[in-house]
Formats: sequence, C-alpha cells, structure tokens
Amino acid sequence: MKKIYLLIFVLISTINIFAQVEFTATCKSPVAQGEQFRLVLTLNAKGSGFQAPSMSDFNVLSGPSTSSSSSISIVNGNVSQSVSTTYTYIISAAKEGDFKIGSASIEVEGKRYISNPITVKVLKSSAYQQQYNSQSSGSNRKNNEATGKAGTNLVAMTSINRSTVYQGEPIVATSKIYSRLNLVGFNNVKFPTYDGFWSEELKMPSEITLRNEQLNGISYKSADLKKMLLFPQKSGTIKITPIEIECVVREVVRDDDPFSAFGFFNSQRNVKYNVVSNAVNINVLPLPERNKPIDFTGAVGQFKIKSTIDKTKAKTNDGISFKLIVSGSGNFKLINKFDIQFPADIEVYDPKVSENVSTTEKGMNGTKVFEYLLIPRSAGKFTIPSVTFNYFDPQKKDYVNIASEEFEIEIEKGKGDASGYISSINKEDLKYLGKDIRYIKTANITLKPINTQFLFSTQFYILSILPLFLFLLFIILLNKKIKENRDIALVKNKRATKIAKKRLKTANKFLQENNSAEFYNEVSKALEGYIGDKLNISISELNKDNIIASLSKRNVQDEYINKLIELLNECEFARFAPQTSSETLHNTFDKASELIMNLEQKIKR
Repeated sequence: MKKIYLLIFVLISTINIFAQVEFTATCKSPVAQGEQFRLVLTLNAKGSGFQAPSMSDFNVLSGPSTSSSSSISIVNGNVSQSVSTTYTYIISAAKEGDFKIGSASIEVEGKRYISNPITVKVLKSSAYQQQYNSQSSGSNRKNNEATGKAGTNLVAMTSINRSTVYQGEPIVATSKIYSRLNLVGFNNVKFPTYDGFWSEELKMPSEITLRNEQLNGISYKSADLKKMLLFPQKSGTIKITPIEIECVVREVVRDDDPFSAFGFFNSQRNVKYNVVSNAVNINVLPLPERNKPIDFTGAVGQFKIKSTIDKTKAKTNDGISFKLIVSGSGNFKLINKFDIQFPADIEVYDPKVSENVSTTEKGMNGTKVFEYLLIPRSAGKFTIPSVTFNYFDPQKKDYVNIASEEFEIEIEKGKGDASGYISSINKEDLKYLGKDIRYIKTANITLKPINTQFLFSTQFYILSILPLFLFLLFIILLNKKIKENRDIALVKNKRATKIAKKRLKTANKFLQENNSAEFYNEVSKALEGYIGDKLNISISELNKDNIIASLSKRNVQDEYINKLIELLNECEFARFAPQTSSETLHNTFDKASELIMNLEQKIKR
C-alpha cells in the first residue's frame, strides 16, 4: 500500500513537467463608451514576475486582483493536476474606436510567457444600447431580463464643474449614480479620496431623490450622493479617485408559465451590482510669479477689506476696539493674520477672530473679523496705520492689492496715570517696571527664626527621596503601559465601549437634526465598531456570520445576538429608505444604547 501512495505522489509532483503552459487574455467586446468591464489574464501554472499589459487607451479603475486554484483528479489510474492563476483588471474606455490591449508577461520555471494581445471595439453609448437591446430581445429570458452585467444601465460618475483651475480656486465635485434599472438601494459606498485638496462637504438633502437626466444621449434616473467643495493645495495634475458602489436592483424573475408573458405569477429578487466610476484628473495651474507681492499669503478669490475703531478719543489705560473686516468669496481658511505696525506706546493684545462664512456650490462666501484690543499707555496723538491685503483674482488672472482706512486717535492723561514719568519708554520696557518693589502682604504669614537651617532637616530628607520615588513609580507605570499597548487586541477591547458611546453621541446629534440617513450610519458604525474591537474581528472579516459565531463562543445569549443582527439590518435598510419618523429614531437610539450596555456585561474577555 505504501508503494502505491509513493507512486501517486511521484506522478502528482511530476505531472506539471509535461503540461503545456498557457497564458491567455480575455475581455468583453464590443463595449460602450465609459462602461466598466473586466480584463482577465489566466495562467494554467504557478508563475512569478507578472508584468502588466499596456493599456494606455483605457482607464484602469482597479487591479490587478489575483486569485489561484488547483485540483487533482485520478481517472482509471491516470493522475492529473491543474493549477490556475488569474489576474483581473476593471477598466473602461473614454472614447469610441478600436483600441489594443498589449501583451502581459510572466515567468514560469525560468521561462517567460506572453499573453495574447486583444483589440476592443468601443461604441458610443447610444449605438451600443441599440445593439444590446436587439441582442437581448431575441435571447432566452426565462430567468431575468437584466440578469448579468449591468452594462450602461448603471453608471457611477464623479462630475466636476471645471477641470482646470488655479491653486486655491474652488471646485465642486459631485458623486453621482445613473440608473435605467429598478434601483432600490446602495451598500458599501466607497467615496473618492481627495488627496492634495482642502475639502469641505456640502450639505445635501437627508433623502436621496432620483430625477430624469440625459447622459451621452441616453435617458437615466440620476441621484447626487455627495458633493464636496475642493480647494487644490498644490499645482500640477491631481487625481480624484473613483467612487465604488454596490447597487441593489430589484429584478423580475420569469418562469416557464404561459401566463408569465402577461405579467402574471412573476416573482422578484434583489440583485447586487458593483459599479465603479472613472478617476477624474484636475489640472491645477500654479499662481504666477509675475507681480506676486512679497507679503502674499495665499488668498485666492475676490475680497474687500475695511477697518473700524470704536473711538478716536480716549484716556490712557482705556480699552479701544480696532476691527479688521475681510469680506467676499474665496479660500478664507488661508487668511489667518495681519502684520500691523501699531505705535510703540499702545499695548496690543492678540486679536479675537470670528467668521461668518457659508459654504455653497459657489464657494466660501462671507466675512472674517479680526478684533484687536488696544491699550494706550501714554498720552499724545497716534496713528493707527492702514492695513494692506493682497490676494489673487482668478478672473483677472492677476494679483490685487487693497487697503483699509487709517485712523488718528488722541489720548489724554487718565487718573493715576504715570505717563508723565515714562513717556519716553516704549511698551517693551514697561514689562520690567515694578519688579524692584516688594508689595505689602496682607494675608496671614508664618515667621521663622533667621538662623533656621533647611539642610539635613526633615523636609530636606523628604524632598531628597521624593524625586527618586516618583522616578521609580514613573518607570513602573511606563512599563505597564508599554506591555498593555503591545497587546493591540487588549487596547481595542478596553476602548470599545468608549468609542461606541462617542459614535452614539454623534448619532444623537443627527437625531436632533432629524437626519435619518446619517443617524443610522453612525448607529451602524457604533455597533459594528464595538463588536469588532471587543471581539478582535478585523474590518474585512466583520460580517454577520462571524459576529454570530464570535458572540456564541463568548456564551452570549441568542436573545442579545438576535437583537444585534436586527439592529444592524434595520440600520442597513433605513439609511437609503425614505425619511423615518422621530419616534422611530429615538426608539432605535435607545435600543442601541441598551444593547451595548448589555453586551458589555455579557462579553467576558
């Protein structure tokens, strides 16, 4: 028997020597302009050193994702083994025509193999749709008319109001979905990242509404999912990454019943489609060096500046309010301070900054106020200088210099003022006055003999030993903290409840605003984050099956497990449902808070 096993092992280990290595590429053709489709490269062996094909005419949305499989079969005493490695890309074409995907290469047992090149025919969306409809009308529809790839029936897109801007000039980026199917919801929406931009999310309606819209000559139902106001922080080409959406579509399932042709007895099912948009490139122009002011701080837009003062006549040591008001539209966040040369005899406190700025699709509009408190320390006439402000105007494509008003103030000597003696001393010198006089102490004091010695006293020994004791205590606590921080799972376990309560606090804020979509999103994050941290489940493995299994291992009663799953399902479906009543939101919040408290008592690490 051992000899038979040995023979089988030898046959299995040598079977790949006689197998012919194949490395093939396949993808859909024709495709619609802008449609996402898969390029699949398959190798029937184990390889290394994969080199991607040339796809210069296509947008690579994701990939390569790699998967491997192997199988062994014995038929009539013949042993065979098959190994397969697959490299998958998701790509799209931005324009119509015939485009070539080059050959990929990979190394197998020291020899390099090349895949076949592919020519993909890209049609206009309207032409492709006619061909798609004619093919689908003559096909067998006994399962589902829309089953399979969504094609151009579902399109995700990030639209921008302009693609070329100056550094610091605002852009509006809108994440959208276009559908020609019965779209009922979304799951796992991954919005773009905005690296290289300072971003501000624009307020959206609490409910997602569908509207009729044309895209490439085709009628769709479209919805705006998110709007961002972006300010590019550097020049050059900045990429906005694709949006990825798992769309839930309700489809009709037809059977072989003759009445199904009339719409009778048809059932429905929800089908999930993964839709990925194109990446978007923004061309950011650098601010010109020509005519650039020396004191330019980066403000871009259209601004005005004015100054006010509450009084032009005052007495020494009286407070005077001086305000600088900047108004207009642009990147207010970069307007932080002004270099103002106040008179030396006037003490100036750091300004109190307040702003009333609204963020809309037109940009940031409003006012920013810098209020200075001025304290004149000597009598006389003083000038509060005009303040200059420079900004770049993208419409004029040039720098603009504006200035505030200048003020003359008259200061009289106040009561008890010593300005007559120090009129020639500036405010920096005033800080040193009064240090050579000891003030009379009015509180209770303790007197000691003048010959009392501190050295070798009880206090001396206590204060000598105390630093050593505190240092040893610090070392002990530090070592304990280091050991705890090494155990990441333990750290997450300890912080799970605190983080969950923080998320519930945010959810409560959305509850007060009656924003049901954001409310359910935060409650879901609180529950999933608590379970993940408490049970040491990674985000990639945080699904309902793993949650149920992990809680059962911790001997948590089915009652609490069922409540948790019901709450997660409620949050998942409610986020994209119509607006929920305030009473329902309060009920969900109470259930989530109570459930986390109960689970904290039931889960024992």
